[in-house]
Amino acid sequence: QKLLREMGVISRSPQRTRLQDALTERELEILTLIASGLTNPKIAARLYLSVKTVEYHVSQILGKLGVRSRAEAAALAARQSDLPTTRDHH
Repeated sequence: QKLLREMGVISRSPQRTRLQDALTERELEILTLIASGLTNPKIAARLYLSVKTVEYHVSQILGKLGVRSRAEAAALAARQSDLPTTRDHH
C-alpha cells in the first residue's frame, strides 16, 4: 500500500482519492464493473453502451491509471473503499 500511496493511487485522507480525481464518473462506474469481473460485452449490456464504447473507456482507464491490464486496474479498484459497489448499477 505504501507504493500505491506514493503513486497517488490511494490516499490516507477520507477525502476523494486520486483514483476518483483521475477518472470520470463513467470510467469509475466501468472500473467498478471490471473489478467485479464483468467482461466488456457484459458491461456494455449493463450500461446500455456499445462494446466499442466500453473498450474506449477501458483504454482510457488503463492509460490514466498507468496500468497495462484490466487485472491491474481491478487490483487498484479493490483497494479503494469508497468506489461505488456493483449493486449501485443494477
